[in-house]
Amino acid sequence: MALQQSYPAAVNSRQTELVGTIDDTQTSFEVLDGSALPDAPNLLTLGTDESAETILYTAKSGNQITGVTRGFEGVAKSWVAGTKLARYFTAYDHDTFRQNVSDLNTRLDNIPAPQDASLTQKGVVQLSNATESNSETEAATPKAINTVRQQADTKIGDLTQLQTTDKDSLVDALNEVFTHVDEGKELVKTAVIVKGGTVVGTSPHSFQQLADGIDTIETSTVINGQMKQSITFGESIQAFDPVVTYEGFLNNNTISGGLPTGTGRGATWTPDGVYLAIAHQEAPFLSIYKKSAEGIFIKLANPAILPTGIAIDAAFSPDGVYLAVAHVTSPFITVYKRTGDTFTKLANPILPADYTWSVAWSPDSVYLAVGVSSSGSVPSIALYKRNGDSLNKINNPSSYPAATIYGVAFSPSGTYLAVASGISPYLMVYRRTGDSFVALSAPTIIPGSTMYYVSWHPSETMLAIGGAAGQTTPALSLYRFSGSLLTKINDSDDLPSTTINRLTFSPDGKLLSTANGGAASVRFVSYRVVGETLIKLPDPEFLLPAAGYAIAYSPNSQYLAIGYQGGNYLSIFTINTEARKSTNAIADLKKALSAGYAIESGSAGETKEIITIWRS
Repeated sequence: MALQQSYPAAVNSRQTELVGTIDDTQTSFEVLDGSALPDAPNLLTLGTDESAETILYTAKSGNQITGVTRGFEGVAKSWVAGTKLARYFTAYDHDTFRQNVSDLNTRLDNIPAPQDASLTQKGVVQLSNATESNSETEAATPKAINTVRQQADTKIGDLTQLQTTDKDSLVDALNEVFTHVDEGKELVKTAVIVKGGTVVGTSPHSFQQLADGIDTIETSTVINGQMKQSITFGESIQAFDPVVTYEGFLNNNTISGGLPTGTGRGATWTPDGVYLAIAHQEAPFLSIYKKSAEGIFIKLANPAILPTGIAIDAAFSPDGVYLAVAHVTSPFITVYKRTGDTFTKLANPILPADYTWSVAWSPDSVYLAVGVSSSGSVPSIALYKRNGDSLNKINNPSSYPAATIYGVAFSPSGTYLAVASGISPYLMVYRRTGDSFVALSAPTIIPGSTMYYVSWHPSETMLAIGGAAGQTTPALSLYRFSGSLLTKINDSDDLPSTTINRLTFSPDGKLLSTANGGAASVRFVSYRVVGETLIKLPDPEFLLPAAGYAIAYSPNSQYLAIGYQGGNYLSIFTINTEARKSTNAIADLKKALSAGYAIESGSAGETKEIITIWRS
């Protein structure tokens, strides 16, 4: 219970008088001299005999008394002007003293006696100067603590004499020492390697490993030009294994929001590399992905109007605004306009005569070429010119293959259009002048069988065509292109022996990749382009589970999208440089970017250090 409210007394109980008459309910009044009365809240007594009235007031301002409780003691009544009033000692004061004293006495009686302190409760504790005691019931005095500090100073020593930058914390000083030791070890390791020695293991190395490395200098030959570099391992490699480096393809990207449904037949990127469209064999026949971050591709919502059947190819316009899709049911081509992440179908143009196999835009995004299925009775090509959001059919070339055109590709300048078809000469190139397309002379040496796709080198000096392998001809051929003349280039080694369904040069012109049928090891094959020679690269760790049908590099040549017949139907590879074990054969050096040996052990996907001696 709380103590009862008490009010301050007034020295000598100075008196003052009412200025005017008050009745028995009035709660404010004026006095002659308010300074004679104590500050509110407090008590006042009106009158001086047994009929006096004690009041409680809560505010005083000058001579004005307000917030009055009448009859606080005694009976409230009327008082005339001139009535004396003062702060006297009242019965309330006496009773309050008595009750509060009694209450405090009761509280003191109820306070329990203090308990000894322990590890689990507060209490009284004995002080001690001991510095070697194990007691848990005594508390150390400042003297004991000072004794321990002096002993610690004696054993640790003067920290200001440390030869480290940090002289305030022994832990920080020791960490500084270890940091310098590790840095020194790295300098020793680098010096050993520069002198031709090797250091086994991984950083931080032990002193024994460094000593062993120094011993190797005596028997190692320092080769001028050798270079240490960090590189991703393409397989498990041990320290000192001979290695060669190649362009590598890592299947390490994330595709979320849904995979294509059915075989991925066509792939295309926007010029900024943000959007990737896949034409595929099952509904909804078209899947569009957006790169949200490096290595992460998220499927967008399907367009409101989808292709009407199996989609075989897709192509973004080079300005990234339009997307054309070739498919097997009428209207045979569907063209969308992209606004942000939204793809809106445009009105159909004059339709191709039959279902379509391929689509390609000119570099200025004005012309659209379409390869059409044909047995000779209908045109195998359809050409369109874009005007705003409208596609207007333009005249076909005067000559075109009398069989299906499976692949179409505009040259980088937009001056030429190459087509791959199912009838001799299997490869045709047209020169475009305005809206007119005129066929050039066929090359002297033509492919030996049906060709399915064609791709221009970014330099426009060479094109690659792929399809079915003939009895005496490969599935892949390169042609030199100069002055409108096509010249067959001598076949490189290790060309695919199975049907090539799609092929493409990388935008930087350094690589050529193919999507093929056949065994797992040949379904995805890549080559380094060196002049007019193709050098086959090692197979990636991830082999396609079924035949490959779609293949497209991102504009910066960093990613490669491949559509295939089984499994996930789509993989997106990252192109990097990786190290693989050498067989010590000269053939390895011919294909490699560089060659040397590993100075660290590691597994596929790990980044480790190697020494390169030969570099292309």
